[in-house]
Amino acid sequence: MRKLIPAALVIALVFTAMFMPVTANAEAERPTITYGSKMEMNTDKPYFPTEFVLYFQDLLGANIEFIKYDADTEKLALASGDLPDLMMAQQASTILEGQLAVAMDPYLEEYGQNILKYEARNTIIRDLVSGGDGQLYFHTPNTGIEDQTGGLQTWNGYLVRWDLYKQIGAPAIGSDDEYIEVLKKLVAEKPTTDAGLPVYGMGLHGSEQWAWNIRAMANQGYSNTSSWAYAISTVTTEISSNYLDPASPFWSNMAFYNKLNREGLLDPDSFTMTSEAVQEKAANNQYVGGYCVWYTDKMYNTNRLTDPDTLAGIIPVYGEGLSGWYGSNHKVGWGDKLTFITTAAKDPVLAVKFINLLDSDELNRAHYSGVEGQTWNYDESGAPVLTEEVVAVKSAGGDPWDHLGIGSFSNTIGSSGFGVAPDGAFYSLWDNSDLKYAQLSVLQKDYADFYGVKYPSEVHYKLLQEGKAINQEKNQTQAVQLGIAQRPDDINRIDARLDEIVNRSIPGLVNAASDSEFDSAKEKLISDLKGADAEVAWQWWDENWNGVLARVNELFGE
Repeated sequence: MRKLIPAALVIALVFTAMFMPVTANAEAERPTITYGSKMEMNTDKPYFPTEFVLYFQDLLGANIEFIKYDADTEKLALASGDLPDLMMAQQASTILEGQLAVAMDPYLEEYGQNILKYEARNTIIRDLVSGGDGQLYFHTPNTGIEDQTGGLQTWNGYLVRWDLYKQIGAPAIGSDDEYIEVLKKLVAEKPTTDAGLPVYGMGLHGSEQWAWNIRAMANQGYSNTSSWAYAISTVTTEISSNYLDPASPFWSNMAFYNKLNREGLLDPDSFTMTSEAVQEKAANNQYVGGYCVWYTDKMYNTNRLTDPDTLAGIIPVYGEGLSGWYGSNHKVGWGDKLTFITTAAKDPVLAVKFINLLDSDELNRAHYSGVEGQTWNYDESGAPVLTEEVVAVKSAGGDPWDHLGIGSFSNTIGSSGFGVAPDGAFYSLWDNSDLKYAQLSVLQKDYADFYGVKYPSEVHYKLLQEGKAINQEKNQTQAVQLGIAQRPDDINRIDARLDEIVNRSIPGLVNAASDSEFDSAKEKLISDLKGADAEVAWQWWDENWNGVLARVNELFGE
């Protein structure tokens, strides 16, 4: 009988054989270009440099040195002028006012043909973020449709611990109140962990206001601006007052967490926990629900170490009307991640070539699918197809997968994965139902089989196609944010003050012991916000946001 090789060994052999470092170019030495941002590039990891970075460097003919900033070191660099060759900024105003960016226009005809192909994106950037001179200073990533069919699994929805959810009959969830009832049943199913720790419906990294806002924002079809004081419809891109409007996502969240708390289902540490603390408690199986899968995935990842077939993990389920955080057609890319060539660049031509490669077919395919001959090949019909080996590597995860660098430049690469390459296929070769199914974990496969789909988010995608749910396909938030990045100092001060007032008020709202006590706290907070000029700031945002939105629609011909 033939002896079977363990799957882990197969993957290790594949990794060793297929993904050895790419040989450097023939030149004994090549120039180095520096790129600075606040994004984590994982340059300290054992798998770095990734195959993607090596491929990028060979196309560029230069080494790339990544410089990691935090908020303070970034401010210091901008103030001192001690800048890298290229840099990423979240807002254009400081860069334009300080004249810290090099206009790419003189170089585009000779070195930027890929950049020029993104005509709509460039038109908006020239119009809204050039300081009025109409030149092209910035490059944005992920232009195009984002996760058109939902990816593998959305991060939002009604999150439940899957094994327990099936035990109680997997009841449909169509509202926040129904979700609370389900969480109550799940906790009753297992009120303590095997180690005797208390189990809660969920816990939040409530030291950040993001956690208190994002659940209803995402589920109801909204996003935020630089301040949580304003909510943007991902269907119409229209703005509303998140703090002053009683029907806003913020107040929906506050009512939800208050009810959850009164049921004893909210972890009492939620007011002070960090995201790391939430993950640790999830790893200890102390939650049966959540607000975002990013903060609970450690539960499943930990449980599968001791039981590869476990179903003890948190995954989203969907009700009719629920919004999915996918499908945006970012015609100008992600407007809060602006790459620019600094005035300190040693070789502006090389820097333009760097950005031009971000918009190239070769680098976009490599980013989303890997390098031809390593992770994909053309089949007999001429269609690009991923190899079985890379599918296995992705399914297993860990350093072998991370070493490939696939998807690692999402904050920088020019196109979304649904851009079309010259061979007629998407840059991302992963959007195939059967292939998606092959990548799923045991938990995700059980979920998909239960609902009769090929991948978890297909449940929501089918609701979308039936007109029973929404996603972000009409959202133009990123484009408008580009044009509204420069805000008056007094508005910034008011917004910061509003966020401070709300941060202090959240514990009182969530801990209110009755409906009447909650209503009183709500009335007081709205009054305090108005006393801090919330209505003044809202008038500015309403006028300016809608003004830029009208300009964006005009430029897009909508």
